[in-house]
Amino acid sequence: MKAFLEGVRGFLKTLAQAGTFTENTEQRSLLRDFIRYWSSIINDKTGNLPIVQLQPFNLSLSPRRSHGNFFRRPSLLFAVFILIVISFIIIFILFKSSIIHPPSTPTPSPKATGLTLQKVQAWCIPSSSGTCNLSRFEQLVESNRYVNPNGVHMKLGGPVSFNVPAGISVDFWDCSKASSGVSVSGPIKLPRVCKASFRITSKGST
Repeated sequence: MKAFLEGVRGFLKTLAQAGTFTENTEQRSLLRDFIRYWSSIINDKTGNLPIVQLQPFNLSLSPRRSHGNFFRRPSLLFAVFILIVISFIIIFILFKSSIIHPPSTPTPSPKATGLTLQKVQAWCIPSSSGTCNLSRFEQLVESNRYVNPNGVHMKLGGPVSFNVPAGISVDFWDCSKASSGVSVSGPIKLPRVCKASFRITSKGST
């Protein structure tokens, strides 16, 4: 999908640049329709609408104002037609490739989540320089890209403290340059944590 979107963005640049050679009002309107359509494709896929403006007609790039119009010269019209066809073919190939070879994504467990973000957030105590916002927590993805339903990861950020209950193991970094990481088990109070991974080790914590 990423390759497909990059192809569409490149095509949008080509359409916008074509405005410098196009004086005819109807043809410029057609180019704008193309730009709106392909911009909406990107918006549908990403949620971000690209801002693409048709370039103004540049008289200096045309030999004559009346007969040098981009769309009135057969050779240039044919060249643009071929360019558009090639662009469509490239975009189609990239799109097919993104479907056949989708990017690898973590495999979620079919079981219900055993350790929730909200539960771990409740153990967190913010500080003047560290927050316990829910957005800082995410379901733990193990090294084999397995989404652990019994694990939660806290992203790197300002230091906070934790009251970790029994039945929970924690791998954490205390913000110290001299520390590469510490592993402990609850119940325990951690006074300074900048990043951590929490895992259920027994049913007593749930």
